Amino acid sequence: MTRPQIAPGLLPVRRAGGNLLTTSRPGFGLSEDYRGEARRVSSMQALAGSAVLWVLLIVVLVVVYMLPTLIGLIRGVDALALVFLVNLIGAPSLIGWPAALILAFGPRRLPPEPAWPLHPGAMRGPAEVWMPGPRDVR
Repeated sequence: MTRPQIAPGLLPVRRAGGNLLTTSRPGFGLSEDYRGEARRVSSMQALAGSAVLWVLLIVVLVVVYMLPTLIGLIRGVDALALVFLVNLIGAPSLIGWPAALILAFGPRRLPPEPAWPLHPGAMRGPAEVWMPGPRDVR
């Protein structure tokens, strides 16, 4: 393979695609624009090769994908399993993700009934066998 002939006073410069260019500034080598472009390309290649970038990108995408389920979990919705299933199965169709988001903002779970009375003067025992207590006055 023969090398291309370059006119005297011009410097050969190879771009990322392998094309041979020349510059007429023999004292400076590459022009300022090309130097900045080469620096950007190399920094982007280094960033794309970084495992940290890819791990963070995947984590962010999973969090955004599962956002309706996370909202439903934090809010304590009644049908969390339904929100999860609609989110997991329907989100790739782009219809299930908004549907899961609507379900995530649905009704909350009711708090359980307390097993004991909230104030001391409440009835003791079931209603059928109620007996007056020390604070019950007729």
